[in-house]
Amino acid sequence: MRWGRDGPPYRFGRDERRREELLLLEGRPMVSYWRRHSMKPRFKYKHHTPRAIIMQRRSHHSMRIIACTLLTGLMLCLSFTQSASWVAQEEYLVDQNVMESTETNTTGWLAVAGGSSGETISGLIPLDNGGMLVVGSFEQSIDFNGDVVGYSSNDSSFGEDIFLGWIADNGSWIQTSSASSSGLDSITHAGQLSDGSVVVAGIFCGMTLGDECNLTLGELDPLNKSEIGHDNGVFVAAVQPDGTWMWVKGFSNEFQIGVTDLMVTEMDEIHLAVLHRGELISGNVSSAGSLSEEQIAIIGMNSFGEHLFLHTVFSPQPIEDATALCEDGLGNRYIAVTYLETIVFGTEEVESTLDDGANIGIGQYDTNGWIWSAGAHGPSDAMVTDCKGRQAGGMVVVGDYLGNMTFGELELQAAVWIDFFEAQLSPDGSWIDVNGYGGDGADHVTELQISAQGDSLLLGKTSGSITFGEFVLSDIDGINDGNHYDIFLGKHQPDGTWDWAVSAGGNGNDLPSTLSMSSNGSPVVGFKSNADATYGSHHFDQRNNYDIGVWMYETDLDADGILDGIDNCPKTSNTDQLNFDNDPFGDICDDDDDEDGVIDASDDCPYGDVGWGANAFTDHDGDGCRDLTEDFDDDEDGVFDTDDLCPRGPLGWVSTSENDIEGDGCSDEDNDGDGFVDQQDNCPEVANPTQTDLDQDGFGDACDLDKDGDGINVPDDQCPHDINPWLSELSNDYDRDGCMDATMDEDDDGDGVDDAVDACLLGEKGWAANAAEVDHDDDGCLDETEDNDDDADGVLDINDRCPRGLIGVAQTGQDADDDGCIDAVEDDDDDQDGVLDPLDSCPNSNPNNQINLNGCSQFQLDDDGDGVFNAFDFCLNTPSDAVVDQQGCKTGTITPSGQEDDGGLGLAGYIFIITGLVLIWAFVSSNRRVGPRLPPANQGKFTPSNIVTIPQGEE
Repeated sequence: MRWGRDGPPYRFGRDERRREELLLLEGRPMVSYWRRHSMKPRFKYKHHTPRAIIMQRRSHHSMRIIACTLLTGLMLCLSFTQSASWVAQEEYLVDQNVMESTETNTTGWLAVAGGSSGETISGLIPLDNGGMLVVGSFEQSIDFNGDVVGYSSNDSSFGEDIFLGWIADNGSWIQTSSASSSGLDSITHAGQLSDGSVVVAGIFCGMTLGDECNLTLGELDPLNKSEIGHDNGVFVAAVQPDGTWMWVKGFSNEFQIGVTDLMVTEMDEIHLAVLHRGELISGNVSSAGSLSEEQIAIIGMNSFGEHLFLHTVFSPQPIEDATALCEDGLGNRYIAVTYLETIVFGTEEVESTLDDGANIGIGQYDTNGWIWSAGAHGPSDAMVTDCKGRQAGGMVVVGDYLGNMTFGELELQAAVWIDFFEAQLSPDGSWIDVNGYGGDGADHVTELQISAQGDSLLLGKTSGSITFGEFVLSDIDGINDGNHYDIFLGKHQPDGTWDWAVSAGGNGNDLPSTLSMSSNGSPVVGFKSNADATYGSHHFDQRNNYDIGVWMYETDLDADGILDGIDNCPKTSNTDQLNFDNDPFGDICDDDDDEDGVIDASDDCPYGDVGWGANAFTDHDGDGCRDLTEDFDDDEDGVFDTDDLCPRGPLGWVSTSENDIEGDGCSDEDNDGDGFVDQQDNCPEVANPTQTDLDQDGFGDACDLDKDGDGINVPDDQCPHDINPWLSELSNDYDRDGCMDATMDEDDDGDGVDDAVDACLLGEKGWAANAAEVDHDDDGCLDETEDNDDDADGVLDINDRCPRGLIGVAQTGQDADDDGCIDAVEDDDDDQDGVLDPLDSCPNSNPNNQINLNGCSQFQLDDDGDGVFNAFDFCLNTPSDAVVDQQGCKTGTITPSGQEDDGGLGLAGYIFIITGLVLIWAFVSSNRRVGPRLPPANQGKFTPSNIVTIPQGEE
């Protein structure tokens, strides 16, 4: 959990307590909500003194003990009045009453659970038997509307615990499990390994600062916080499909910490994104962290929880915990984050071009570190909610936004209120496409799934009505505000055509939490609602506060009896499901049945070899028949390859008795006269008697613009004769000059500055021709964007009065005022006192001192010429012939004989002594008090009659 400074606890990850009102309540600006609830770090003791902290902690700890004791006693009393006996499940859990379900569905289903407070679904995992594993958390108690056990937490009145629930393929709850500590515990994210095991992550022992606390999962050893003084911890654990816990690993430090996302890769690596302050350690690697602002650490582990790597994402401003991890079909890994002004992926920095609002940052990484970064910006706020990788490479990111948004060169029109976006990014970090969606209310996207055919399924919520293509979704409850959302679910093709879109909900607040795909490919939605509602053909019966539900939505658009999720032609009826190349598309809707890259209409072998791609090397004539195994006349000249001396001759030429007397499949012409007939000549138009071909690509060097086959043509190729074959890419040839950076290129960024002395080794490119104008100090850094000290004088440009002055650091005494200007040749005001040097009588004044019109301060002037500067002279008008002391005052005069005569005390001395005596007398007199007159010696007892009035003047 994460706790606000003054408010109740709210979930650290994706709990709808932070998100269900999303960003805009009652028409308030989204930025104020985000920054109040998530973008400012909120830590309870941030500004307290150590002593105050200790006292406050002890006070809070004592209060918690008292409260827990009273509440525990109350619960024990209440337990005697229960109609059903409870059996202890674990140390902090007890079984709840069983509630029967009447739901028996054959096509789609709805499973419901509820409790006395709040429940959250954070993950849906498909099982091989057609069922689903549901993971999440509950407060106080939970019961499942099926023939399974529910649970109640007795660790505190606001206790939060973990649950796992198994749903059969007909939508019935069949098994449950739970775990708890003495603090707050929740599963926030889940994923699945290739063997079917499930990986979950979340927080444990929340709000146990100063207390012993541990979490026990099944038969595993208890998981403890690293230190008692830690507020909470995060954990990642693996559980078998039957509920047996396999292993668990935890992290904590002195600050609050939480999980922002979890991803399991195709290689069964577990990537955990953790939001933290202070130092976080995994393996022997540390993420230093800031003490004031949070940062993200991506921790890589293998399938057993063993450390692989740690990468950091840092920002000098708060980072929103809206984070998403994803992987594409090529194995590229990405993270999408929400930030304010600047975000840094390792050393890859993305900076917003605008002053206000939250922005989107994308980073690609591998095991070794960060590869590139990209961003999307707008004048208002935007927030990432999910991302998924594309099978062909690149990724799709979705999120919400206000105002306009710019994705590279692509721009979204202004949102009506809160709208959401779907944007595509290429594997090299270029924005490809972006679309915005919105209606007349606040519209938010929650999660995204991409099908095998490349279709996008979007889950979200809307407070009003919204249209997707031809599908108009009306506002179910008729109330357009932040407390009456409906859920929407829709699917569109890669070209943006919507196949279907539906809405679900009732008269309350329906909030989606997660989207998954079942084993039959149907979408499964996790949600919560505070009122009765309808989901497809199923009724949701709300019982107490917000209850949770799991809804499977099944469709069969082509009515062929095959559900769309597993139908290889979901929009074309094909009950036989024939699929020659075993790709995601059935033959009846596949325009390339053998997947050779030649569409069937142009393919002479439409059901030919599978697993190869047609190109100039594998299919010379481009007829869709593989030259090696299927094509008997590769060049289609009419001569079979077995008899053709030129089997890969020029296309379009046909052998005849006139042009091929021998009938050998080679034209008799030799246009360039080099002794090789054209069809056997690797340069038929350019004389090439040696037939040299460095890269063995079939084109002789005499006519090959890329002789070495590195992908860079001459004249751009600065190393045109590479012996070893390689292909130039940005990663190995940064400036794309045809010279491999690691071995051949001495200037990797092509800026004219050798790498050995280049301060920006992989800097901006394309400015070498203007280097004298744009790189003043010749350090290889472009002055405008990369260099913060253009003249390399050690004074940053922002403080340099001569930013493009003489190059090099000034020697001692050459720049008295350290303003970056050499005094002798560049600086017209060496002391920066505002008086130009030609008019400055004191050219080396301290600029912090007040000066006169001549540029001199009182620390430099000596008006009476007595050798004592005015600032230290107590006698500013001493005669020039006087001898003065250190304060500039006369101590005597010089007689004509040259002897000093002090003349005694002098008049001034006597006046000083008399004045002092008068002051002493006045002080003593003013402090004397006249005592009362003594009574007569024989005076007896004092009575009022003894009182004598003394006339004035006689006292």
